[in-house]
Amino acid sequence: MIDLLQGILVIASFFGVLYAPFHYLDQYASAEAKAKARMAIRAGQSTTDTKPLSSLLESFFGPKHFTVRCFALSSATSLVFTFLFLGMVHAYVLDLATYLGNYRVRVTAAEVHLREAQKGLISVLDFLVPTLEKIDDPEARVRLEDLRAKRQELEAMLNTPFPTGTYLLLWMTLSVAISMNLLCDYFALGKTRIILKRISATESPIAIGGYLFIDLILAVIIWIVSIAIFLLINTDAFLAWAKETPSLVSVIGIVSLASTVATSIWIYTFLAGGFLSIYLRRFLRFLLRGTTSLISPEKHTFKVIGIVGSVAIVLVVAVSLLVLRLAR
Repeated sequence: MIDLLQGILVIASFFGVLYAPFHYLDQYASAEAKAKARMAIRAGQSTTDTKPLSSLLESFFGPKHFTVRCFALSSATSLVFTFLFLGMVHAYVLDLATYLGNYRVRVTAAEVHLREAQKGLISVLDFLVPTLEKIDDPEARVRLEDLRAKRQELEAMLNTPFPTGTYLLLWMTLSVAISMNLLCDYFALGKTRIILKRISATESPIAIGGYLFIDLILAVIIWIVSIAIFLLINTDAFLAWAKETPSLVSVIGIVSLASTVATSIWIYTFLAGGFLSIYLRRFLRFLLRGTTSLISPEKHTFKVIGIVGSVAIVLVVAVSLLVLRLAR
């Protein structure tokens, strides 16, 4: 029951993150933009103008990409999506609590033996250091300083707890998100700005589909390059993670990729909402009957597009997660 509630909470949060820009877009967009959106839906056109979405993105991140404001907001958005996707994986794919609990048991058993070995080494050093202190020789002095440094290092390791459970998850997630995804997603956002402007300049469904495909491919390429750089810098740590927690490493990798792709998620949400609103306009008009002052397709077109698109994206993501769960 708790897992179900957690899953519902995460999905609801994801829906809220997707829909929030469209709620404000409905208030922010000009009367002309709203009129064009209504006309597109009424006429059954295959596209809707994305210029208002582009303007909203610029009003949030700023008109220029290479600014402190844009990087800070991009980083915050990246972390939000990272933990949202991590919550989805926990709810639908891998029970992280159980997995980390099993890992904690293994580490705790190994930690006991390691602590005993460290204490033994410290005892040996405690015997050697006084002996070398009595020898009046330059080489012995150098060796003495090395042994003292080793003893301090062992003492520090002895007093440092192993990262397990939730701490391990936070450590891995934040280390990947901060060292790789913040910069990776920032460049992916710049790519999204360019793609969105190109989409806004065309009304051809084929061209829009092509731009979306290019956007996805570029996001994956940016992520692969970032992963390669991350592995060059953190090879030893990654190999240790992969050996001890292979499923967790896979989860972090999937979440990292999803966060990078999510830089364009509002474009997909907007276009999906516009496309579905066109072909489901009669059903939506019937469904939203009696809510004219709140989410009327006529008065609040962008809200309706946001709701429909957000539901569509949430369903796609939820089904994908369920497929992953069944396939594991």
